[in-house]
Amino acid sequence: MEQKFEGFMDNMLERIFGGFEPQLLLFNVVLSVVFIVFGVFLLKKQVSKSRNIIGWTCFTIGSLGIISGIVQFIKI
Repeated sequence: MEQKFEGFMDNMLERIFGGFEPQLLLFNVVLSVVFIVFGVFLLKKQVSKSRNIIGWTCFTIGSLGIISGIVQFIKI
């Protein structure tokens, strides 16, 4: 049952996003760069501890997004 559902979801997503995979990966990398820039901007100000945590979180999410996007580009 689980394999049927997984196959159904794979086919449905392939029909929806089949031709847009490179564009989605590029969007992923661009959005990750935006997260990194926003995180660095928050880290430079260092007004409060909560902004510092948010800055590091944005920076980490952006870094992981870029790594993920590059690995997915290599897989294509």
